[in-house]
Amino acid sequence: MIEFFDEVVRLAEQGERVAIATLVSRLGSAPGALGAKMLIRGDGTTLGTIGGGCVEADVWQAGVSAQKSGEPVLLSFHLSASDAAEGGLICGGKVEILVEPVHERQLPLYRRLSEVLRARGRALLGTVVPESSDSDLAPVPAEPSAPAVGEKGLWVAGGETLGELPASMPSDDVRSLLETSAHSGVQIVHPTISGRSAKVALEFFAPRSTAYIFGAGHISREIASLAKHVGFRVVVLDNREFFLNREAFPDADELIAVDFEHVVDRLQIDQDSYLVIVTRGHQHDSVVLEQALRTDARYVGMIGSRAKVASIKAALRDVGIAQEKLDTVHAPIGIPIAARSPEEIAVSIVAELINVRGRPAPD
Repeated sequence: MIEFFDEVVRLAEQGERVAIATLVSRLGSAPGALGAKMLIRGDGTTLGTIGGGCVEADVWQAGVSAQKSGEPVLLSFHLSASDAAEGGLICGGKVEILVEPVHERQLPLYRRLSEVLRARGRALLGTVVPESSDSDLAPVPAEPSAPAVGEKGLWVAGGETLGELPASMPSDDVRSLLETSAHSGVQIVHPTISGRSAKVALEFFAPRSTAYIFGAGHISREIASLAKHVGFRVVVLDNREFFLNREAFPDADELIAVDFEHVVDRLQIDQDSYLVIVTRGHQHDSVVLEQALRTDARYVGMIGSRAKVASIKAALRDVGIAQEKLDTVHAPIGIPIAARSPEEIAVSIVAELINVRGRPAPD
């Protein structure tokens, strides 16, 4: 997402026309994830996707039109199973996609958002959108006295605000979302602004959580691929450099060859970090787990049988690790789905990562 907004700023600073499409509402099994974005440049090229298939061509055309008119539009698509099949998708349902031109007055807001994302900060981007239409591609005009469609605001964790909306939006609602949202996404809210009800799309941006996978074996390969596909930044670590290669880990963001004895010292582990311990032996698992429990990681999980887990925990108690910390370890790792193969075990583990990520962060 950093690269997306960097490109928005670059094009707008050069005076080029640009429009942004954002998937703001989704019902059923329609394609695309909430918050998915596509940038439509003045030359017709695009960056990103809002789901492809049956809707993207119409969204592209709306983006070209918005560049010329200077006006945002909310597109509503109702996809039956047959519509989806014609587009090559196995899906159906309803999506709403906001298509808006980028105006010069919005540049400071987008610049600041890009800076916040680069610094791994948290922010909310609010945009006033029209009310929904039941007709495909038909925008609904806002009431004359309502806030102008396209008005924006940016709230940065810590209290900083930019744009038109922060002065008129209920601050408590926004602050609550900034503090409790677990990961990036979109929420539609209906605040009262200047005495009128408005429809506002609030996009929450949080640092991408990092899954640190200790061990580069068969199970790690499957975990790395799945974790990447569900939105984690993936770092794989092992003390055997030979196993850390792009053929084995094409989706990993980073591969690190390191001595397990001091592995945590070179990592930036915080409350957006998920530590998955799947090394090739009990001794390495124990060494990594002891270090992991001295960090602020959001999640620590270790593979192994109940007997192995009990043995390692007992040894760590003997060296001064508190039982309270040991009780936070997800071990045996993963959710219970009777997994046997490396692929199934990876599903179990990544499902547990998703479950933890989706909960409110602990105090």
